[in-house]
Amino acid sequence: MLVCKGVSINTIPEIANTKASRREGEVEFSSSNEEGYNSPLTLLELRVALHRSGNTAAGPDGLHFIMLRHLSESSILFLLLMLNRIWETQVFPTQWCHAHVLPFPKPGKDPTSANNYRPIALC
Repeated sequence: MLVCKGVSINTIPEIANTKASRREGEVEFSSSNEEGYNSPLTLLELRVALHRSGNTAAGPDGLHFIMLRHLSESSILFLLLMLNRIWETQVFPTQWCHAHVLPFPKPGKDPTSANNYRPIALC
């Protein structure tokens, strides 16, 4: 259960109703086609993704993209191996199932209404 500043998000009716209405089944990752996007990540693709990433806030793991951009060659190769193993086995680290969700008020809206907040998830 998500708790923010001592208040469970699930106790706010508007958020609980929205969450319940948008809940869908399990995501199916398997595919029978051989499209290029189903292939393992290449070293070039990983480098481009790291280069294009912004200087965003760290998630629960405390890692900043700037740290990932400055990995040694052997660390980048290990990261590539790890990401491709996750992709192929479809087994994600349990830590990736958690995020810090922060509510931010929408500009110019009444901050006393939960409908006027947008969630930002730090993963």
